Amino acid sequence: MRRNRVIFLILWILSLIGISVRGGTVTYGLFFLLSLLPVISLLYIVLVILTFKVYQRVEGREIICNRKAVFYFSLQNESPFLFSGVKAEFFSSFFTISGISDGTEYELAPKSGIRKRTDMICHYRGEYEVGIRRLIVQDYLRLFSIPYRNREPYIALVKPDIVQLNDIRNAKLMIGTMEDAAERTEPDLLSREYVNGDDVRLINWKTSAATNRLMVRERTGERQQGVGIVFEPERCSDKKEIYLPVENKILEAVIALTLYLSRQGIPVSVYFSKKETEEMHVDRENGFEELYAAASDYRFRETGTAKLLYEELLQRSVLYDKKAVFFIVNRWDAALFTLADRLSLGNVSVVVYLISDEEQEKIREHSKVKVIRIATDADLTEVM
Repeated sequence: MRRNRVIFLILWILSLIGISVRGGTVTYGLFFLLSLLPVISLLYIVLVILTFKVYQRVEGREIICNRKAVFYFSLQNESPFLFSGVKAEFFSSFFTISGISDGTEYELAPKSGIRKRTDMICHYRGEYEVGIRRLIVQDYLRLFSIPYRNREPYIALVKPDIVQLNDIRNAKLMIGTMEDAAERTEPDLLSREYVNGDDVRLINWKTSAATNRLMVRERTGERQQGVGIVFEPERCSDKKEIYLPVENKILEAVIALTLYLSRQGIPVSVYFSKKETEEMHVDRENGFEELYAAASDYRFRETGTAKLLYEELLQRSVLYDKKAVFFIVNRWDAALFTLADRLSLGNVSVVVYLISDEEQEKIREHSKVKVIRIATDADLTEVM
């Protein structure tokens, strides 16, 4: 294109010199023709932009993260003129396609179109644009190349992947403890904060000294059972390239962990925040499909919802009857630390899966809580 512009400029200058030196009808005609060509080229590009159509669709009803989906797109020339030199550029951040590159140039006859079939893979759960991002139109003489955004991008609604875990290596002791608990005949002893009216004889002085708060022993009357899973409800950023990988990995971990534990015969309660705190129960026979549907549709919320969720779970004490609690979060803050600390003092095993690409030194300060960092591009079968 640069070469064409140089050649055209040289010809135009020569025609200008010609009318200055010799004049004449032919010389002036050539000069005016060369002067009009850029205008005609730009009008041609405007015509293409106004009449060129892009149609896109995905085969099937569902798009599953990290699984192939058949993707169709069609380029249509709805004008009576030949379109030459049209290129399509694809979104590249959140999905990949096979067999087609951005450099492909298309030529479309009048009132005709081109239909392409390819495989695409969406990398993250969520709602975002895929397919053709923009079009680049060139004129016949290759003097101008004008890109413009596709006016009708395809919005993909991507569901989270279902990862089959063979084991939970970082929680073997916890699972073993839960399985051994069936042999216990004595009720578990839990500790909670003292309130007016409690029997002072039940004060747990050792725990109170460790927490600087009066704590009392509480007999539950039944052994602890099952596990709880609490996941982060907050959106960590307003930029899709930041929050999509994090949210995808959080929900992927929730689904994988729930599926594995329920198949081991361990009942699971999943806690998360919508307009209020929600609780879903999953066991070997029931509940997983409902949980997967809820995770697929879940919308992460504004700042402050995580703190409200942790504080409500702390006040309700619903996690104290669990043998273990898994937190799947993207940040380690004071409210989460307090809840995890209280659970560990109540003899509840706690594991925090921290979805983050950055090391956070302060998470190592809590010796009773197992904290495992998972990168957003990690394979859960290798890190959980």
